[in-house]
Amino acid sequence: MNLTENLCSPSSVALIGVSRKTGKGALNPLQVLLDFGYKGKIYPVNPLANEILGHKCYKNVRDIPETPDLAVIMVSRERVPSILRDCAEKGIQIAIIISDGFAEADEKGKLLQDEILNIHKETGIRILGPNSMGVVNHYSHFTTSFVPVSSKVAPIAFIGQSGLFVQGFSHLYIGKSIDIGNGCDIGFSEIISDLLDDSEIEIIAIHIEELKDPLSLWEVLKKKSLKKTIIAFKSGRSKQAAKAIISHSGSIAGDYMIYKAFFERLGIIPVESTQQLEDVVYLFLKLKEIPEGKRVGIITPSGGAGIICLDSIEENGFLLANLSKRSIIRAKEIYPDYYSPSNPLDIMSASFRHGYRKVYTEALNIMLEDKNVDIVFCINGIPTLKTIGKVISKRDYRKPVISWVIGDYRRDKVEDLTKNIFLPAFNHPERAFEALNICMRNKELEDLRKKNPDFIKISRDSLNKIEKIFEDMETTGYLSYKAFDVIKSISLNVPKYLIIKDMKDFEAEKVFKELKAPVCMKFEVKHISHKKKEGLIRLGIRNPDELNKAYKEISSKIPKEKIIAILFQEMIEGEIELFIGVKKDPKFGHIMMIGKGGTDVELYRDIEPIMIPFNRKEAEYIFRRTKIAKSVPKDFLDKFLDVMIAISTLCIKFPKIKEMDLNPVILNSEGAWIVDAKIFI
Repeated sequence: MNLTENLCSPSSVALIGVSRKTGKGALNPLQVLLDFGYKGKIYPVNPLANEILGHKCYKNVRDIPETPDLAVIMVSRERVPSILRDCAEKGIQIAIIISDGFAEADEKGKLLQDEILNIHKETGIRILGPNSMGVVNHYSHFTTSFVPVSSKVAPIAFIGQSGLFVQGFSHLYIGKSIDIGNGCDIGFSEIISDLLDDSEIEIIAIHIEELKDPLSLWEVLKKKSLKKTIIAFKSGRSKQAAKAIISHSGSIAGDYMIYKAFFERLGIIPVESTQQLEDVVYLFLKLKEIPEGKRVGIITPSGGAGIICLDSIEENGFLLANLSKRSIIRAKEIYPDYYSPSNPLDIMSASFRHGYRKVYTEALNIMLEDKNVDIVFCINGIPTLKTIGKVISKRDYRKPVISWVIGDYRRDKVEDLTKNIFLPAFNHPERAFEALNICMRNKELEDLRKKNPDFIKISRDSLNKIEKIFEDMETTGYLSYKAFDVIKSISLNVPKYLIIKDMKDFEAEKVFKELKAPVCMKFEVKHISHKKKEGLIRLGIRNPDELNKAYKEISSKIPKEKIIAILFQEMIEGEIELFIGVKKDPKFGHIMMIGKGGTDVELYRDIEPIMIPFNRKEAEYIFRRTKIAKSVPKDFLDKFLDVMIAISTLCIKFPKIKEMDLNPVILNSEGAWIVDAKIFI
């Protein structure tokens, strides 16, 4: 048996610290386990009881006549280390620690967690938790939950850092649930590795607050390949949530952009809400396969309902299909003479003539047979699910059919009518198209990732020059004008510029002899990297008089000894301003952020992440997910992709780069221009 099987399918279990309180609302794990139908041996351990719910109770785990497969510990945090050591001495190989108050709580809790981790290292006993709700396994009827669980099951495994989905989702059920809690020992990588080989599981859903060892997950997925669909919800994306996590699981949240890029590189599907997690899992469970194209055919009993779908179709990158001539001719046979059928296909007028069920059946057959339609979207009430199910169950079809159930959406009835058929049914069209877009996006990326990364060639002389610049920066610290020297060394365009390091050398007339108007002026000041916020930049200066005035205004506010240099540069004209940022995370490595640039980059946050290195097609696909991408012509985009590949290569050649900020990158007919740059090492 592997680790996850030992956790989820033990033949015997010791429940240490189980309560004597039973009955409704008692939150007693023994009672929940018995109600769940577990057939293995159960050993309650409570020194204050002789018997609980018909099971003999033991004073200490050492008193149990055999060695249980699993120990579940639910005592006060102070008692956990000694009991864990007793379990190890008893020969128990795995323990689940339900008790809380450890690293997620306070300094004493951190010390206690360190103590139990040391016991694991000394004795070899494996630990799930602490601060874990444990496991639920519907296939073996085993659970450590103190909350009653549903008897319904689906081939979905959920791994999380809280007991959030022990009872499944509001829209579907699960087969196995594993809560790693604080994850002091057993973590995501080992469990995912086991679940990839689990014949009972088709889909793996994970909820992550912090991934402590991403490299181990990387190695697992590269070694075994991604045999199953994995969907990940990373909570703690906001600053407020990140603070809350410290008091919840003892872990500090990483930057969401970094996690998103990492997940996508591994083939894990990132989602941004519990709703998306539920909907995407549901779609993968209910779709026979992910569609190749995005042309949607709509069948609707209401013209207004069809129009409502059009916004969701466009917002999520889908297209309204143009029905073939053959489909139009077939549809006309069931419609009144005055009606011209089109997409969306409003069936109500035809239904008055031939009956609703017959018309819906014919409309669905028309859509399924039309090669111009990639996805059939049915708008219907609950009873029509039976009609749709009959059509698709009789055909060996590959085209997905998705339903929007209007009116009274009764979950049990929907489940009953769609059981054992590939027919996902949603109560909101927006959720359906958003989830489908996420599924298709993952499939497209999966194909692009198969290509090797692209790099530019950097000459040995240029590499030596950059290395020397970085050595100087290690001594002097961040200098923006040095960043321009690096950028130029990898053959990227920067505006013509002039640097003055001694204020005595400043002559406005000399600047305009060297540079074409208009120019901008940037003061390089010690310990200040955000010049714009500090008022150290002036733009659009057209003559020496304006330059002298701007120079006096800024220099009068700054002690001369703090001024390192002044950078003057020609201004570049262009309608499109983009952004490239790079961050090196200690655990994940270099991540690039791309999107809308300029002064409002923080305001709009139209940014997508990509893990370095990458290939050109992958880079283009990620960029096209931004809103600004629609405004970038193909020839301009090619120039921007050149910059992305160059910066990616630079980061691979010089792993000492911690951060980069190229903003804006201005695109015009002459090329892509790095107008402002920051590099931190």
